[in-house]
Amino acid sequence: MVRDYHARGKLLLTGEYVVMHGALALACPTRRGQSMYMASHRPACIHWKAFTPRGDVWLEVEWNCLGIIQEKTKEPGNQFLEPEGLMPSKLLVLQNKGAGTEAAVSRLESWITLAMLLSHQTNPEYFHEQIDRVKAEGISVETYLEFEREWGLGSSSSLISLLAQWWGCRPMELHAATQGGSGYDQACATASGPIHYQLLAPALRPHAQPIAFQPDFHEHLLFVYTGKKQSTDHSIRQFGQRSTAAETCLQEISECTHQLTFATDLKTFMEIMHRHERIMSGLLGEEPIQSARFSGFPGQTKSLGAWGGDFILAATSEPEHAKVFLTNNGFSVIFAFHELLLCPPTNHPQT
Repeated sequence: MVRDYHARGKLLLTGEYVVMHGALALACPTRRGQSMYMASHRPACIHWKAFTPRGDVWLEVEWNCLGIIQEKTKEPGNQFLEPEGLMPSKLLVLQNKGAGTEAAVSRLESWITLAMLLSHQTNPEYFHEQIDRVKAEGISVETYLEFEREWGLGSSSSLISLLAQWWGCRPMELHAATQGGSGYDQACATASGPIHYQLLAPALRPHAQPIAFQPDFHEHLLFVYTGKKQSTDHSIRQFGQRSTAAETCLQEISECTHQLTFATDLKTFMEIMHRHERIMSGLLGEEPIQSARFSGFPGQTKSLGAWGGDFILAATSEPEHAKVFLTNNGFSVIFAFHELLLCPPTNHPQT
């Protein structure tokens, strides 16, 4: 048995935070993502190895799965699941065991268990096939990240997508059970290009619309890693505590999303970026990234995703000069538009 799966990374270009309240957002899958390869191992065992982009093993763990799940019957025809969880038989951390490694194992164990439970609820026949295979053959799982974990491009969301693909459950349901948030990152994980993403009223139902997004001036757009990892979960909780996201703000950001998507010239694009930053700065009570960390930049910058870390979008009429400025100011991880984003030349008709 040999199987492989792949999931994309993600970037949220507009609508950060307020996408959770129904604002329209522009999101793009990244060229880099995460792959998962599976093969037979040893009966009743799951052996997991996680690799960095450099090929180093940062996490290795093996679970004994004989007690992975029990089915009991309270009444005739009424089966239910009683999860016993995965039982770690050994933990081997081969490279630089640091703070968070044990937490990463605990989280992975929880996510696999939840994927199995959802699989049993929604796809029981497939679930039993997988359980029987694990018990009979065991599974060796290897995951390969194609970007650095600290970049905030979706190491967790791509892993959730991979687990959903493995266990045949719905990725949005697994996402809701594990991480929460809007779910745009799950939509990106299997997207073939940019999307407009929105939680539609009244139930805030996820809706992803493929969209053509490849500006004629894309060579003037750069993506810059700020050097600081920002916790999305923490940022979302903070936002929820201090903002009610007024309806007028949601409408304004939705307008910015549409205008930025279909902007036909760089000057207009940068004006929309500035407007988006101004609206979000007022809503969050935080200083825009341009004045906070990119003062003097020859162009316009915009925060992407959680403010204060991860990547920013930089638009400039002088890309080579801008790269020199960024490098001289300590920002060494810089991507051109097509180096980072998966934006096919002919994607989907504009709507």
